[in-house]
Amino acid sequence: MGQSYPPPGQILSVLGIDLIWDAGGGLTGRSDIDPSLLALNERPGVGALVPLVDIMAGTLSGRLFAPDWQTTTDVWIHEIAPLQNGPITATMTVLRQGKRNLVVRSDVFGDGEPVATATIEFTRINRSASPHNLDKGPEVGEPFRIGSGPLLDRSIHEACAFVAVSPGVVDLEKTDFVRNSMGTLQGGAATLLAEFTAVSAVDPGARVVDLHYRFLAQTKEGPARATATVVRQSPSMSTVSVEIVDRSADDAIVGWAVATVATDS
Repeated sequence: MGQSYPPPGQILSVLGIDLIWDAGGGLTGRSDIDPSLLALNERPGVGALVPLVDIMAGTLSGRLFAPDWQTTTDVWIHEIAPLQNGPITATMTVLRQGKRNLVVRSDVFGDGEPVATATIEFTRINRSASPHNLDKGPEVGEPFRIGSGPLLDRSIHEACAFVAVSPGVVDLEKTDFVRNSMGTLQGGAATLLAEFTAVSAVDPGARVVDLHYRFLAQTKEGPARATATVVRQSPSMSTVSVEIVDRSADDAIVGWAVATVATDS
């Protein structure tokens, strides 16, 4: 019998997520986390929503791919309106299901108002890739909790313990808080790293309003190092590419992101 995932004290366990299956096979999730804890500055960027939608969509993927396991390969998330109030809720529906790949759509709400839309792609992998089990809950209509332990009580960016090497260059050690079921970086933590790095390259008071993250390889020992390059800039918006490498593997590329950073209010 495998260990339950996520374990206490890991990034996905501190978000207070309850899930419920609907009769059509879709999934709805709710997090009672204080939205201010997801904010890098005054308001949360969309990167901070990825840990929430990733585990929710991953639960849907896990049921459809069972008994096999899955890995997140691509995330795109776009802001509709700034997240200001909770609770944060999200719906998960399947856009496409193939033999090896699954694409899930997520619509995210803050206090009932639309704040973001996302697509998350998963790839089916061998069950032996992870020693963990993911709770898929009852069939229909009964809420169940993802993870266990106390809720996040500080900024999620602080909890990840990013290390700013220089403007636009940030390291992330592979601690238990950001480690996933296969021992590499959890996908939401990787997108938070990309968000933090993109903002640091543009304006400390900015936020990410659009983020596309492509997962390319696993981070082995780490740390993961993210380096941002501003490719387009205007007074209110910047486009930033972020390359993520594994410092323990001769700087092999493990992820690539493109972020739109808003510098207006």
